[in-house]
Amino acid sequence: MTEQANSLSVGSVLIKSDIPLPKWFRFNCEDYDRWKKLFDADSHAVERTALAVGWHFSFIAKAVKCTAFGLTRQSATQRAVRKLMEMSGVSGFNSLEITEIAVRWVGLYHATVVAHPRHLQPTPFLQRPARYHYPHRTEDVDEIYWRAAEVGPQIKGI
Repeated sequence: MTEQANSLSVGSVLIKSDIPLPKWFRFNCEDYDRWKKLFDADSHAVERTALAVGWHFSFIAKAVKCTAFGLTRQSATQRAVRKLMEMSGVSGFNSLEITEIAVRWVGLYHATVVAHPRHLQPTPFLQRPARYHYPHRTEDVDEIYWRAAEVGPQIKGI
């Protein structure tokens, strides 16, 4: 995975290996640990293609940042990316977009990798609605208020 750490750059997209990819997803990937790294497309290309077929490549504005130390630039970057992949896997997102990579020498190599979680799926919602969720409309609230005014106050239990 050492040469893969070299190939990682700002704009790289990583997708979990265990998610079923749709038929329209024809981007070339290479294995990157338990994830896949797209090497012929960036996040904008994936998003444009997904929207064209009715899918969504959701973007989370809050960035995730991980740091790690290593004896080489590659090992430090690799450790930081591995931490990012673990964090994204736990949170339920199936993709990552690398937005910043910084490596500096402080006796050891210190790598900081910043990424935005992304999610590739057929719906625009990050979570499915609750099974028994009743969607309320603003018109319903107005109707409930006037119905309560017609009924009037009731005293119960006296």
